[in-house]
Amino acid sequence: MHARDKIITAFRELSRTKGLYRVTMDELAARAGMSKRTVYRHFKNKDEIIEAVLSEFMHGVAGDVERIIAREDNPSALFTAVVTHFMRRGRSFISPLVLQ
Repeated sequence: MHARDKIITAFRELSRTKGLYRVTMDELAARAGMSKRTVYRHFKNKDEIIEAVLSEFMHGVAGDVERIIAREDNPSALFTAVVTHFMRRGRSFISPLVLQ
């Protein structure tokens, strides 16, 4: 796994229990197994990391929705499958604690 991916994964893991803005760069570097200096080589600041995490999440959801659309031809079943999938995938990421 590349350093940038390790940082994003570590941030996502930490934010589940601490929220997006309560994760410190020291905690993030330790969880990713690298120095803060290395983290700052890949991201200017925490907001840039949050943007990368959100972007990764949205791209993943978009790909999943495309696969659901390809296999569902009933509009009602399609809508149900998309909403169900989004709720399942987003459960660990979209929560009051994470968004706080």
